[in-house]
Amino acid sequence: MHNPYHPPPSAAPDVPADLPGRPLSVWLFLLIMWPTTLALAIGAIRFSWFTLGAINVAWFSSPFPASTSYRLLGGIAWRLAVLALLFTTVLGATRRRQWGRWLGILLLGAMTVGVFFLPETIRHAGDAGSPQALPIPVSLMATLAAWWTYAFGFSRKARRYYRT
Repeated sequence: MHNPYHPPPSAAPDVPADLPGRPLSVWLFLLIMWPTTLALAIGAIRFSWFTLGAINVAWFSSPFPASTSYRLLGGIAWRLAVLALLFTTVLGATRRRQWGRWLGILLLGAMTVGVFFLPETIRHAGDAGSPQALPIPVSLMATLAAWWTYAFGFSRKARRYYRT
């Protein structure tokens, strides 16, 4: 039996449900990576500007201008490639894209591994305390970076955030 008080079906598509909020790990990632990407962009522009000036000087003063120029252009290309990767990663994480999630996991994983390659900057009174002091901060930073990587890409909240 037809209900006369029931409205006809709408031609408009269904309104999507409320999107889940960003997890804290994603907010932290974006809070750190947007300014880092901006600073790298400014640095790459300045480096490119000065390098193009150096290439101009090299063509007139260097005995091998082509090899010097190619090396300098390689530096510009490397910086622009890193900038493009960072910008793509941050934009993908901001827009809830799966590829942004995986690039973010790759970036955070590289940071986690990079902790082990940082030079020791702790000053010690003698040589006796230096070998014992290093593993604690390195393992603490690596553990925090590994937890952040997990929370950013593999936690239940993060999977729900990137699924939509």
